[in-house]
Amino acid sequence: MEKIQTVDQLTASNVVLVQATRDVVAMVTGETLQTVQWDVQGGFVIKFKAFAIQVPLIRADAQNRSGVIHLKA
Repeated sequence: MEKIQTVDQLTASNVVLVQATRDVVAMVTGETLQTVQWDVQGGFVIKFKAFAIQVPLIRADAQNRSGVIHLKA
């Protein structure tokens, strides 16, 4: 799949390019999606939270080359 996706979290004059293939980047799951619930106000209100832990794993070859590049103008 090829696409260009823009994000608003980078400061001005920054560009990050990532080759989105398995040999370059993988998602590591530390904790799968889980929900937690608890009662408040004597059981009249039930609150919920959902959480997960996932981090990207950037891979490189023996020459320390990867499919990620950061450009700053």
